[in-house]
Amino acid sequence: MTFSKPRLARLASAAAVCMTTLAVGSCGSGSATVPTANSGTTATTSGIEGTGLAHPRVVRVGPIGAFGSIFLGGIEYDTTAASVRIDGQPGSTTALRAGQVITLNGSDAADGKTGTANAVAFDTAMQGPVTAVDVVNSSFTVLGRLVTVGPNTVLASSQGAVPLSALAVNAFVTVSGYPGPNASLVATRVDLLAAAAPLIATGAVAQADPASGTFVLNGLQVDYSAASVTGFSGAPANGDYVQVTATQSAAGAPLVASAVRQLATLGASSGDDGGFEGVVSAFASVNHFSVDGLPVAASATTTYVGGSASDVKPGVRLQVAGTVDATGTLAASQVTLLGIDPVLLRGPVASIDAAAGTLTVLGVTVATSATTRYDDESEGAAQTFSLASIAVGDVVDVRGQQVGPSQVDASLLIRDPGAAGGGVELRGTATQVAAPSLVLLGITATTGPATVYQDTSGQPLTASAFFARAGNTVVDLQGVAAGGGITVTLASLVGEGELDN
Repeated sequence: MTFSKPRLARLASAAAVCMTTLAVGSCGSGSATVPTANSGTTATTSGIEGTGLAHPRVVRVGPIGAFGSIFLGGIEYDTTAASVRIDGQPGSTTALRAGQVITLNGSDAADGKTGTANAVAFDTAMQGPVTAVDVVNSSFTVLGRLVTVGPNTVLASSQGAVPLSALAVNAFVTVSGYPGPNASLVATRVDLLAAAAPLIATGAVAQADPASGTFVLNGLQVDYSAASVTGFSGAPANGDYVQVTATQSAAGAPLVASAVRQLATLGASSGDDGGFEGVVSAFASVNHFSVDGLPVAASATTTYVGGSASDVKPGVRLQVAGTVDATGTLAASQVTLLGIDPVLLRGPVASIDAAAGTLTVLGVTVATSATTRYDDESEGAAQTFSLASIAVGDVVDVRGQQVGPSQVDASLLIRDPGAAGGGVELRGTATQVAAPSLVLLGITATTGPATVYQDTSGQPLTASAFFARAGNTVVDLQGVAAGGGITVTLASLVGEGELDN
């Protein structure tokens, strides 16, 4: 068995610049060799001695959590000497943004908190105009591919983070994310561009016709007869996982490709350490499934965090840690179910406790951790952004889990443009529901004659219908801060699609 091509799509570029194989536990003076992807050569590396490294070679895939170095999966990697490739070309970490899914090759230190990156690779998943938006099912379509979003997706614009409802047909976007079930793409970051740019699409080739220089990608016809074609031993063939760059074309016409790049295989060997975050993209059983396209084997010795084996299903978001076995499958030692983060809290920062790693927003204590993802979307946004960058009065957008009456564990923290006197937003499970008020995150929210009510489809509701359905249900409230609570201007019931990652 080998790594499946969707998974390998993002592993390819890093493999091209740093592919070595060390025997399991090899920290002595030996060496090992492995074919280097795309190069046709062999890379050789000596063993590591006296460095304190727990794993001589690791491959990790997931969204960038923060910068300084690069934080990935809660581990801080020094990228000082790392080779960086962006869409197959040499690049710099300064061009990357939080939330983009990268592949990192390197070493983990014995402390489990730090490491060294040898290679970092990022491949744009999709770029082009939006052709459909489905707010109810929390998705949109770009270049024929369904893109789903969830509470941990950043939709970034010049106005900061925006909801899916702000995304319009014909808006031009760049998308990073994971392959999901049924050839969908699960977005971790979506950037709304101010102007059109080259079209970019990734996916598996179908209906390849080398004679005419065409194939089908995500249901769209691609004409590559005049394109630069790289990474193939011959012509693109059915099943090849590719990235296509194309020019604008009329609606319904084929994409005219300027470049087609095969996203090659990793060439990992038995004993390589792996850490991957993604969604279950294929499922045979709780012991045999794919995460982000990577085949995973669980067993009786696999431990589960945040759930059990029975919770592993298509579309569920996971972190999987383990080692690559002789068949090329990731043998899982631990599966962490990341679950759904229904809480959204947007407002000005009232206080910060750097030592405790917390801040207070609208009276709610927000706790951060090594796995919290940070993103600065304020004016003059800083790439190197963390809790230490935040000041009292900054407007932040927090996503996470409610862990107490007025406490949230943050999985994502965004700094938005805006002033402390602007609007606020709360999303969470409503309690103490009795018109005209309800409580979210320990905050009393009061409605009035000017409040607008909506159902899960965004259709109007009466106040009585909203309050009849809101009890112990996830709702979203927008309004203004007032007297320790909020005065609600828009009250919405939240559908399952909006919570599904």
